[in-house]
Amino acid sequence: MVARGVFFALTPEQETGVLSRAGKHQELVDYVVSSIEERWDEPWLAETDKTWDAMHRALGDDVFDYELRSPLHGAVLGGRLLTTEDWYIVVYKGADQVRAIAQAVGAVSDVEMRARYFAIDQSLYDYDKDEEDCQATVGWFNEVRDFYQRAAAGGRSVIFAVDQ
Repeated sequence: MVARGVFFALTPEQETGVLSRAGKHQELVDYVVSSIEERWDEPWLAETDKTWDAMHRALGDDVFDYELRSPLHGAVLGGRLLTTEDWYIVVYKGADQVRAIAQAVGAVSDVEMRARYFAIDQSLYDYDKDEEDCQATVGWFNEVRDFYQRAAAGGRSVIFAVDQ
């Protein structure tokens, strides 16, 4: 999963398992890998490949941090950072935050996402900002937008996980 981001909508049991391991990096990573990542083919996940970076920058006005500044900023990295190691990131969003994020991303059209993508400051972005990357970002964003709608309707919390 090298730098490939994945969202998981958690069951109440998984949410308890994740939150009980917050700050215990290796325990958390082991739990996410063994108890959550095994759900690859279910509707409670969304992959982003490497476009999570552009998605976060586009939705978060180029602010690359973990603060939940707004529902759009919370769509990818914004939320409660559960790990302290740079090589594996897990960010948590509670069910109330998921509902707000779902509403916010639901209002972002493909046209708006393209405009947000091309507004990313190239000097802050590690990849080439071009039409191919934009199409990939918008395409994966559609998956994430649909995922948040399902997660919100299911009353689920969400984690975003990426290994660096």
